[in-house]
Amino acid sequence: MYISIAEFHHYRLFICPLLAESQHLFLSGKLFQEYVCETWAILEQNCLNFVKLNQKKLQVELFQGLADAVAANADADWNQLGKQFILPSSFTGSTCNMQQHLQDALAINRHYGGGDLFITMTANPDWPEITSALLHGQTPTDCPDLVVCMFYAKFQSLIKDIKKGVLGSWAAHLYTIEFQKRGLPHAHIIVFLQP
Repeated sequence: MYISIAEFHHYRLFICPLLAESQHLFLSGKLFQEYVCETWAILEQNCLNFVKLNQKKLQVELFQGLADAVAANADADWNQLGKQFILPSSFTGSTCNMQQHLQDALAINRHYGGGDLFITMTANPDWPEITSALLHGQTPTDCPDLVVCMFYAKFQSLIKDIKKGVLGSWAAHLYTIEFQKRGLPHAHIIVFLQP
């Protein structure tokens, strides 16, 4: 049986019972955060390598960037033009992905005639759900994964309440989740209500 790199690291980032496995990784403070960042970088590089090696499957010939550069200057040196890799819209953070999200948001805004409510939700590191789940000697800043999980659970609960009509008759909503400099997530939500 084979597992992917992502599945392996997802397993490593869950706390197992003390009898099954040591918890030194989770008690290492900032080194744990460095481990998580390095893990993310490895997974991101793995995805980029896949895209790089499968450009023909992604129909890169449809993009005419290099062909246009050569057409504009027939004496252009191919070695100085560099090699271009096209990131598909399914790759989070790519230009195509961001443009797709922007166009979707603008279409929803045009269809519903502007947002009615703008809500900002911020994570609180002192939520009892977070403080009770910390291991002995840990602080919320040592467990960004726990803070994000709790934030996302409460965020989904808020969205569910908004859809039920707590703030008015719901029509649609848009949101984005960002991270503050302190590492805490926060969400900006635009709610469109029924006229």
